[in-house]
Amino acid sequence: MNSRSLRLPRQIAIAALAVVLVLTGGCATSPTTSLYLLTAMREPAPSTRFGASLGVGPVLLPDYLDRLQLVTRTPSGELAVSDTQRWAEPLQDGLIRVLDENLSTLLGADRIVRFPWTRSLSPEIQVALEVLRFESGPDSMLRLDARWWVRGRNGDLILQPRTSRIEVPAGAGAEGRVHAHSEAAARLSREIATELGNLMMRR
Repeated sequence: MNSRSLRLPRQIAIAALAVVLVLTGGCATSPTTSLYLLTAMREPAPSTRFGASLGVGPVLLPDYLDRLQLVTRTPSGELAVSDTQRWAEPLQDGLIRVLDENLSTLLGADRIVRFPWTRSLSPEIQVALEVLRFESGPDSMLRLDARWWVRGRNGDLILQPRTSRIEVPAGAGAEGRVHAHSEAAARLSREIATELGNLMMRR
């Protein structure tokens, strides 16, 4: 028997082992990624209408929240970033979207534009926000700290900066945390709507 015939069974065995490794690797399942959205509030329309055009944004986020992954704070104060629980859209975009929808509901505003807008659609009143904190902690509470202010069409400040500090109980799991995010955004919307309503009464 020559050396060629001796090498052939070994080559076949190596090839068979490679096929088995590929097949078993292909059968391994990767963790499923879940996608979540902030949801707008549901309330009856107000009896009065907001007479001015309203712009929502910009909304500024801290760097640690400027990501698609859900972020939670651990008992040690560290930030845990989930690879399998993600926002379906950038959190900044989602917050602008629900603020737009919530303020439209609360104020009866028909003319709302989201940042960025063109010069031709420049609103009469603009609400801008800086989010300082927006995540749940080890005590199962969702905290939203935000600084916000209102400007006129020419960029003049017509309402001094306000700071909102909101706490909402967060339910179990990612679904509970996401629901708490939406509820916190709704409470922030109510605070902004109240100030805007008072502002329009003084105009």
